[in-house]
Amino acid sequence: MNQEGRRKWYGVVIFVILWLVLDWAVDILEFYQIISTPPYFMMAVAIIVGVLVFPYLYYLHKKHPELTQKELHKDKNLRIFMYILPLYFFARAILSAIFQ
Repeated sequence: MNQEGRRKWYGVVIFVILWLVLDWAVDILEFYQIISTPPYFMMAVAIIVGVLVFPYLYYLHKKHPELTQKELHKDKNLRIFMYILPLYFFARAILSAIFQ
């Protein structure tokens, strides 16, 4: 895989992971009533992050056409991340249902 393209894909992955950790931390702080945010604050942040990340993924796909889905799937670290991400959202949905 192209090193420059790989580095940019990893940058997106790290950005998404950091955003998810921050989201999790805000949820924990809200649960223990340490901070208080408006009801739809995190949803608005999630929409903004999505608006930033998805066009950037499209840009990376167009700028590095040699990085096909097959190439990306061969990369073990990206593949592990893609399997962990749905598990995270499933666990988050369950925890949100429990703590509400």
